Order: sequence, then structure tokens, then C-alpha cells
Amino acid sequence: MNKTTVAALTLATLVAGADLAQAQSFSVGAFGGWNRSTISFSEEPFDVSPRNGFNVGAMAAVNFTPNWAVELAGMYTAKGAKVEDPAFDDGAVEVDYIEVPLLLRATIPTQGDSRLSFHLYAGPAIGFQLSCNIWVEGSGQRVEDKCDSETFEAKTKSTDFSLFFGGGVGIGAGPGDIQLDIAYDLGLSNLIDEAGDPTEAKNRTLMLTAGYLLPVGGS
Repeated sequence: MNKTTVAALTLATLVAGADLAQAQSFSVGAFGGWNRSTISFSEEPFDVSPRNGFNVGAMAAVNFTPNWAVELAGMYTAKGAKVEDPAFDDGAVEVDYIEVPLLLRATIPTQGDSRLSFHLYAGPAIGFQLSCNIWVEGSGQRVEDKCDSETFEAKTKSTDFSLFFGGGVGIGAGPGDIQLDIAYDLGLSNLIDEAGDPTEAKNRTLMLTAGYLLPVGGS
């Protein structure tokens, strides 16, 4: 699936989310932040440590009660892991996605301050792989190529299903709210696409984000 198709699907999903709003309270927003990701292997082929990356995206929320909402997001997110092995000095697996979480969101207002609230959310997510690259360095040389290239021969699946959950604080600012969040993206799919390979590899990503949520309509 190429980047243009994925982007079109993400936009169509967000527009569909907007149609759900109808007479309900409806908000849209944007966010971005930092990822700390790794890959969990069922059998460790080498030493694995976290990779730092980033995320950026847009979201839409439909409140069906004052404190409960359904939230749909579309984002670019950089995942993967750093790897070490006696055969090389340093390396990394870098897997980037367009991801679409669908979340149930609960808002917890604070007493005495209507512009400050806390929220929790959880739900499924699907990721569409944009790229998968591997690089290794050793003996003063660097080799970098796609995961499924003849150099590395590491075939990966083009989609990744995960459980997405987290929480944060909303701070009233102007007509909307600043959103400060921490979330965890727990990969459920085996990334390896090799028949007969017993090893499983799954994404694990901690996310810190800041964004702005703006109400745009409702009854």
C-alpha cells in the first residue's frame, strides 16, 4: 500500500468520523510528540534497546454524554528499535506507520475549575506500514537498506494491529483545550512475514504528546 493510498484512507476515515457527529458535541484537533519504541521478540536474535522517534496527527471526538466520547485519530508514528550484535557495533530497525486508533474516552472534570479536566482512553488501532529500513555500522562502515532487500531479507507485514491506551490532562485555553497526554501502543500482530519462522516480533511504543482540541459544533 503506497503513501498516497494510505493518506487517502486516513482522510476518508476522519471525514466519516465527522459524519457521526450530527447533533452531538463534536471536536477536532491536532497533536504531536515523542515516541520511545522497541520491538519485543519471542526469541531474542540480538540485544534490543529503545529507538527515539516522533508522532504527529489529527483527531476528531464525538461526545455522546458530557463525560464520554468516541475519538478517532490518524497519525504518522515512527516505531522500531535499536539493535546490537557481536557481528556489528550498532544498528537499528526503523518501521514507520500511518496509524488509525478508534478510542473510547472518559473525561473526569475537576471541582471548582471548569477549564481543567483529566481523561482516560483505550481502544484498538490499525497501522499501515509506510517504510521499513535496517542499518548497521561496524568496522568503520555503514550498511543501510530496506528490510525486505537482498541485503537483509527480513520480510515484514504491511499492517499492524494494536491496543492503544493512555490518559492525560486538558487545560482550557481560548475556545478549546490544550491536551497533554501519555499513551502506550501495545502491538498485537507479529511483524515477521516469513512462513515457517517461529520467532514473533511485536511493536511496543510509549508516546508523549501535546495537542489542541477545538469544539466545532453540537446541540
